Amino acid sequence: MTEGKPQSCSPSYEDSFSPTHPRLFCCEQIAGSHFLIGDVPEIAAALQRSVRTINGETFTVLNPEIMARRLDRLAVRLIPAEVQPEEVLLIFPGNGAQDVRRRTQLKTWFPNCIGVTARREWRPRESFPRTRVEKISPPPICRDVRHYMVMDDVICSGSTVHAIKDELLPDAHPDAAWYAASWVAQRPMNGAKSGVKGFTATAAATVVWRNNTQTGKPERAPLNSISTLANDRRIADEYAQRHVHPGDRNKFLSILRREGGSMGIAA
Repeated sequence: MTEGKPQSCSPSYEDSFSPTHPRLFCCEQIAGSHFLIGDVPEIAAALQRSVRTINGETFTVLNPEIMARRLDRLAVRLIPAEVQPEEVLLIFPGNGAQDVRRRTQLKTWFPNCIGVTARREWRPRESFPRTRVEKISPPPICRDVRHYMVMDDVICSGSTVHAIKDELLPDAHPDAAWYAASWVAQRPMNGAKSGVKGFTATAAATVVWRNNTQTGKPERAPLNSISTLANDRRIADEYAQRHVHPGDRNKFLSILRREGGSMGIAA
């Protein structure tokens, strides 16, 4: 991609999924059993080659480089052509979005970029996590901002993007437009939080889901980044118990330790 504003692309699919959700633009939709973001290629290859999911299938690994290029083209489409670069603020929440920030070319055109500390918290008897966002203080250079775009690796429940909007809303321009963009999004389900309601539009390079084995209806699919599993032994242990075939659990954890350890990222 050359310097200057990236060219937009026509998505292969665009729909509202349900009347309650604004438009969600994406390049591809994939139904599968278990999805992993392959941000550590060596581990991704080893897991696909020798580890089965809980139901005996192969993990579906999503390529971050491909998703990053696709998301750049889609995200540009969301913002009106007449908008000036200084009117846009790119927001990257938590650890997961740092790889998104590193790979995106949008920051070469939209110079206003900030990182945000965001932590998910699960509460008893709640189906979705809540996100705690630290106080956000955009620099003075962002005073002309009218378009806010939250960019993350995954949109699942939507708690992160909504928490960021809630934090910024009191100081935002009354006519501000809000966008959410991610490498991967879970397919919005009727009656469930989707991460797009309340936003002008949403872009995701890939939309994923799995079909319920009993009803055949779409439902949320397990989705994790490999770097998170390699960096956090507790998360990896819990993931192995819930999503990895019993006969492959030790192998799964061994690969994370061996391959991740050789790269200096595993606990």
